[in-house]
Amino acid sequence: MRLFVGTFVRGVISDSIYAEIKKDFNGIAAGKWVEKGNIHFTYKFLGETDKETAELVLRDLQSLLTNYDTEIVIKGLDAFPNPNRPRVLFAGIMKNKVLSDLNFRIERKTFELGFDPEEKKFNPHITLMRIKEADKSRFREVLAKYRYVEFGRMSGFGISLIESRLSSAGPEYKVVESL
Repeated sequence: MRLFVGTFVRGVISDSIYAEIKKDFNGIAAGKWVEKGNIHFTYKFLGETDKETAELVLRDLQSLLTNYDTEIVIKGLDAFPNPNRPRVLFAGIMKNKVLSDLNFRIERKTFELGFDPEEKKFNPHITLMRIKEADKSRFREVLAKYRYVEFGRMSGFGISLIESRLSSAGPEYKVVESL
């Protein structure tokens, strides 16, 4: 099974704001938008994992699969790897010590189970669109409109071990374990 550790962000970005973002990028960026119910951010992508290893991950992460009272602020749009070569359109998550500490603990526990450490610095974000092609100059203009817009706040959150099943219609997510 294909697994990751993440937090779902449901109901934080309003339907009207998400529709406006999609409308503004229409004809500028082509690709696949993330379905509203699948919006999440990832702490650690584990990849293809056999059942035995998944059970070990679940056992070792059990103490972290809980609810947290910390506020998460979702603000601004940006692109990976950068706005000049956009492949992913994302909403940012403001720096948060609790998220950074959780990511560190998840990385340490999964490393102890034999998973490779993440090479890139933890940059919590919410993928909104996987981009196949874009009119780069117009893309940057629309991106600038949303650079400092706050999309919403979560007053608390939970962490889940999530299975991702890929299909031609897009990924399907199933929570393996959460609280």
